Amino acid sequence: MSDTRKKLDLAERFEAEGKHLHALQIYKTLSEKENPSSVALMRLALLYEKMGREEVGTKTLERFLGENPNSIKVRRFYLQYLIKQKKYQEAINAANLISKEEDPTVYTLVGLAYYYLDEYEIAKVNFEEYINSKDESLLPEAYFYIASCNFKMAKLDEALKFIKKSEKLFGLNPELFLVKGMTYYAKKMYFHAFDALQQAELLDNGNFLIKELKAKVLFELGEYQKTKKILMEILEAGRGNAEYFSLLGTVNLKLNDKQKAKEYFVKALEINPEDEMAKKGLKKCGEAKS
Repeated sequence: MSDTRKKLDLAERFEAEGKHLHALQIYKTLSEKENPSSVALMRLALLYEKMGREEVGTKTLERFLGENPNSIKVRRFYLQYLIKQKKYQEAINAANLISKEEDPTVYTLVGLAYYYLDEYEIAKVNFEEYINSKDESLLPEAYFYIASCNFKMAKLDEALKFIKKSEKLFGLNPELFLVKGMTYYAKKMYFHAFDALQQAELLDNGNFLIKELKAKVLFELGEYQKTKKILMEILEAGRGNAEYFSLLGTVNLKLNDKQKAKEYFVKALEINPEDEMAKKGLKKCGEAKS
């Protein structure tokens, strides 16, 4: 085992034990020597991030790349680091210094940056370029993000086409089934949406976004008791908003409990006085909001 490897292992043990300053010193020494360790540098940046010093991590990476401009591995890591810090435009600018033909995975990073900037058409083009490169290491993710871009642009049939491609390659992604459920929900294909959300929940039982959409789907299917149960879980977890108080009010109306319905509609209007569902619900309760 090389001396560098031994020191990296020691630093990793220090980090696991919470001795961040000890680990930091080793990573810095290894990343600043005459033949710097790119692994030590990347771990140093991640440790700065863990310590809440992301800006120092960014500057450390930039300084290294200024001195080692041909380190493609570190430059790709730098793009990922910028995206994690939500510096999407900076990541796009930095990607121009890497040949996408030599490293097609850069297309996916640029695609991600544009995706988070809500530039879905440009994001989709980059993910498609990645697929056309014939590199298959990130193929399921590329299909997933193309599907998600299409969903965001309301191209629902296109979204489903790429969801199915991603599902064949990697069917253990809860986000994939969530987007599938959202797409079917938008198409008003509620039984299909429910099946997709059931699968998503199996893979990620603690995801409240899945639960929220599942409640809406069950409501559309006329499963009011089940809808009520999920909505109560959401509200008990402190995730209540006007929309869900309104939906709970509507569910109670469907279950002929006008008093409870009224209470939830009033709560919805306290949060959002312009909530149309709550206003209409109160009228149905026999007492319009003045």
